[in-house]
Amino acid sequence: RSSLKLSTLKYLPFLRSNKFYNTNKMFGKYKRNLIERYILLTTLVVWSLILLIPVIAYILTGKKAYLSPEHFLLTFIVGLIQVSVINKILKKDFQTLVSKISETLKEITEKIKQIKNEKDIDEIYRLKEKKLKTLLEEEAFGPLVRNFDKIFDEVLKILEIKLMKESFIRKLTTTLNSERISNILLNNLIRKFNFPAGAIYLKENDTSGFILKSNKGFKTQSLDPFLSESFLSKVEELDNVFLFQLDLECDYGIFQTKVKDVMVVKLNPRKDKVIGFIFLALSQRNLEDLEHIKTFWRETLTPISLIFENAIEHEKSLMLAKKDPLTGALNRREGVKLINILLKRAEFNGTNVCFILLDLDNFKKINDTYGHDIGDLVLKEVVKAVKSSIRSEDLVIRWGGEEFMVVVSGVPSSTVVNIAERIRKNVEKIEIKLSENRILRPTVSVGVACTEKEKTFSLDELFKVADERLYKAKERGKNRVVAED
Repeated sequence: RSSLKLSTLKYLPFLRSNKFYNTNKMFGKYKRNLIERYILLTTLVVWSLILLIPVIAYILTGKKAYLSPEHFLLTFIVGLIQVSVINKILKKDFQTLVSKISETLKEITEKIKQIKNEKDIDEIYRLKEKKLKTLLEEEAFGPLVRNFDKIFDEVLKILEIKLMKESFIRKLTTTLNSERISNILLNNLIRKFNFPAGAIYLKENDTSGFILKSNKGFKTQSLDPFLSESFLSKVEELDNVFLFQLDLECDYGIFQTKVKDVMVVKLNPRKDKVIGFIFLALSQRNLEDLEHIKTFWRETLTPISLIFENAIEHEKSLMLAKKDPLTGALNRREGVKLINILLKRAEFNGTNVCFILLDLDNFKKINDTYGHDIGDLVLKEVVKAVKSSIRSEDLVIRWGGEEFMVVVSGVPSSTVVNIAERIRKNVEKIEIKLSENRILRPTVSVGVACTEKEKTFSLDELFKVADERLYKAKERGKNRVVAED
């Protein structure tokens, strides 16, 4: 095999010439196969060297005995035997090797055709490594086999991404809850690509901000730089997938580590409509496999973005069904359902729940005097004032007409009275300009009832007490809070 050096290819012009074919005919075969020509050329060179041995010996020693016919005849016979043996051995060796390569490539190709899942791809990687290992060691065919190995790798990566895309989409479409979708996506991304950490932010309804939906591995304080105004302005003009450098802390298994390279993926279902961001911490291994990861996102980003968009829209429609369309407060049906849940939990835990029932003063007069458009505006502004006076977890319910219920849990009764007073004062500050010289300033009367004081966890009983105190506030001159009989 050592004689089969690629440098011999310089004789190929001779192999293509008529002289070669004529020489080849001398041996009774008309060989057109390139490998067979290569073998024949090699054996002819060896034979020629053997025939030149007597001449070289004569030149070196000056002894004519080396030029005797017997010596030439013997050398010719030995050379002929050697040429014949070498020709057969090399030809057989080449044919065996080519056959082995052909069979190996065919076997791998057939396996690729039968791929159905990611497990099949892993099996083909193992088969390929095992089958091509010995072929890669062959000096003559090593470069060719390496090229085939690279081609198979590229084909398998393409098929792997296709299967991953189908698998991810199948899993993500099992729910319309954006938080569950975020958790499913992050879990699968981390499992598949071994990212140290990941986080998903989605656009918050009716605001320009983004809220954290899922976090796997990032330290809470490490997420602070994400989605600041400066960050959003930087990424606005960038591609949908890009790298960003931030010093972040991650819990990588049982270890804590820092990462600098972060892949940012914009969830962009339509042009100029970013509905969220995916942040993925990158390890050194991820950086080495970066092109494969980017290829995955090129294939899957649009369908994944659409899945998130559908979930957000679905949640928005559910929220609208739970809310009063005019003011954005919860409607009475949804409010009653949530109040019952709070009361059951409070009774079990022994915590306090308070009702703050408020009613706009002289609202019928406002509607009759200024029209329903102004009346609607007053209701909206009142709800804004109420929401600015309480915690985000407290409930604001439009109980009916101009009457609203605020439900506060886990707070002492004395504190709730202060909250009710704060609501009343904030409503009193509302100014609705009717004309240049006319300003409308609405007020509310408020009644308060708490489980802690009333010794009951019944919705009806608590509402009855709060309602009675509300009317006492009306009787005492309106624009006031009554929390005791």
